[in-house]
Amino acid sequence: MKSRTQEQIAELSIPGGWKWENVTIADHSWRLLLPADADAFLKDGPAMEEWPDPFWAELWPAAKTMAAILLAQPWPAETKVLELGCGNGFVGLAAAARGWPVTFSDYVPFAVELSLANARGNGYENVTGEVTDWWRPTADHAFERIIVCECLYDPELHVPLLNTLRARLRPSGQVWLCDPGRGGMAELFLREARDQGWQGTQFDERLQPKSELPRGEFRLIQLQ
Repeated sequence: MKSRTQEQIAELSIPGGWKWENVTIADHSWRLLLPADADAFLKDGPAMEEWPDPFWAELWPAAKTMAAILLAQPWPAETKVLELGCGNGFVGLAAAARGWPVTFSDYVPFAVELSLANARGNGYENVTGEVTDWWRPTADHAFERIIVCECLYDPELHVPLLNTLRARLRPSGQVWLCDPGRGGMAELFLREARDQGWQGTQFDERLQPKSELPRGEFRLIQLQ
């Protein structure tokens, strides 16, 4: 895995160019390097060949809510956290801010590199990265917590994602997965998870358990 800095990555040419964005949640602030126009990857044919999944480039709305929730959690100091589908790494940064060892993972190698650069550029060193294929998960059961943000947009991904969660999560661990309520995908995913034997609970952004939530509203799904 390459280990370029934020500044070195910012010198690379990508569709739409780069931007620096300062994000503050609670008493934590981060300086992020992000693609300036995530939609540019969809418009640029050659870019789609180099980055076949353009969704890593966006800082998705639910990520900030998820980050705020993670910052408030009293997990033990050495809780090993895996972020699946890390994109630019923002949710994992919130976990790193709490001092938990974080592994950023994504199908797109460049997304993993950017996540690591954003983490180290903000002073977090207890981070690692890996390229992960949900269709070929490695069974190591290494993580107490797995976090996933806005990755349920395609129902064809639900079974591979669940297979990966089962392969990577410790038996006593938990999955924390957030979704913005887009198109009923969270409900489909939760139904599939329960059919596979997972215990699943849905919460709103205040961590109140909810059997149903309106479409378009943030929800957090906990699996174990």
